[in-house]
Amino acid sequence: EASLGLPLVLGFCSKGSLTDRASAAQAYLEVVSAVRLWPSLEDAEKLYKGAAQHVDSLQEEDEKEEREPGVAPPKRHRGKGSSPAEELLMAVLDFWATALQQCRKEVEDEGDLE
Repeated sequence: EASLGLPLVLGFCSKGSLTDRASAAQAYLEVVSAVRLWPSLEDAEKLYKGAAQHVDSLQEEDEKEEREPGVAPPKRHRGKGSSPAEELLMAVLDFWATALQQCRKEVEDEGDLE
């Protein structure tokens, strides 16, 4: 994994802007698909949870900003279909789903999961 640079690509999934993180997650999926070195489901879950926590913290920051009474906090991250946050979450969910499919294929091919 280290010789292929997987830890480096994975590191970019938790750094930079939301758009950069989404691109890194998509690149990580492409790389592990190409080399067929799938991470564990726990690692895929960690990737999603890290992304979701980051998006939630950004949303909380928006909600804490002072605004006029009666003005609702903006929905810049969650609930906005084309937002960079939603793109990041979709990219890591795609990765998790693909890792799960690969895991199921291994179970069907070998009969057990290691």
